[in-house]
Amino acid sequence: MLLLECGDARLRHGPSHVLEWTRATYRLGELKAECSARAEGSDVVKRFWFGEATAEVREVPGTLADAGTGHAVWDASIALAMLLGNRTPRSAVELGCGCALPSAVLAGRCRVVATDARACLVESLRIPGVETRVLDWSRCDGDQSFDLVMGAEILYTAPDVVPLARALRALVAPRGMALLVSLARRRPLLETLASRLRDAFDLSFDLHELTGSTDDNVARVTVDDTDAVTLVVVEARRRRNE
Repeated sequence: MLLLECGDARLRHGPSHVLEWTRATYRLGELKAECSARAEGSDVVKRFWFGEATAEVREVPGTLADAGTGHAVWDASIALAMLLGNRTPRSAVELGCGCALPSAVLAGRCRVVATDARACLVESLRIPGVETRVLDWSRCDGDQSFDLVMGAEILYTAPDVVPLARALRALVAPRGMALLVSLARRRPLLETLASRLRDAFDLSFDLHELTGSTDDNVARVTVDDTDAVTLVVVEARRRRNE
């Protein structure tokens, strides 16, 4: 994840090493978050400030075997962490957690479980107060349920819709909810997911713009664009009679 060029000591991080700042500010409507990035060996450690709350996560090297897309902090993960605000569910689980920023934000407020299908990512997580587990959505059996099920940029392809719908049905507790954040262009996939949940959940879709700025004099602050990215936020609340 770290690239030093010609003595310039330029820190490159994020998916595909597209980010080069060391401190950035994000805004989502009236919400604000700040982030600092620093190198620790081959890793990049990112510390976030959400008002008085803080959270720290580690981006592991992109060469980690089978890391896939989970080795870095994505824009949707930052937005989801911001939307958690002062939520205090009794229990929460993150699906497709990668670096697990949203889980880190909730650590200490409630029981938090960070899950991913890739064991190498789960094994690399070291976040105080966060349990970790390898989870295959297609094999969720409903032996545990959570007040809040959350995921950031976890739905990429049509074949993932059915397993994710199954996981949400199994994991969201009665009167609980799911909170999903993705790039706006993935809305068709999310609407297909919603069609499989409407019998048991009340769903809402909202668009939000995440903007970023930095003092490092670089053009790209968010992963998906120069200084802004449009995201779709889905809330799925389980009906009381379910």
